[in-house]
Amino acid sequence: MDTEKGYPRGFRADSIRSETGRGSFRSDSMQFDEPHELPQENSPNLVRFKHIDSGNLDATKAFLDRNPEALTASLTSNGDRPIHKAVLSGHIKIVEEIVKRIHDPVQELVIKNDDGYTALAYAATGGIVRIAECLVKKCPRLV
Repeated sequence: MDTEKGYPRGFRADSIRSETGRGSFRSDSMQFDEPHELPQENSPNLVRFKHIDSGNLDATKAFLDRNPEALTASLTSNGDRPIHKAVLSGHIKIVEEIVKRIHDPVQELVIKNDDGYTALAYAATGGIVRIAECLVKKCPRLV
């Protein structure tokens, strides 16, 4: 097991995403696979994405302190929210921080991305029990 992320060694979170036929976002390079022009309003999303994906808890907290609306913003072209990205990245402390800040768990944690996945579905697929427990504790309706 990768102790930081909780995923089995060799697990690739992008392997659980369905093929959509659109250009996909590669978190390892922070670039689109196909050339895209990012809309100007998505520029702050790249900052959020970078902090969450890198596992930088302090930077994520500071950003969320300054931008509380970021919790409900879509970060990727397939509709992933910060909670989806944090779960996919496997950063347990960041997931816990985001969950702690969610005011309406029923509305926020049941949201599916464009591929039809909730954050809990990603946690279950990745086998990260601690993240799944954190999500279900905040919103028992998920199960």
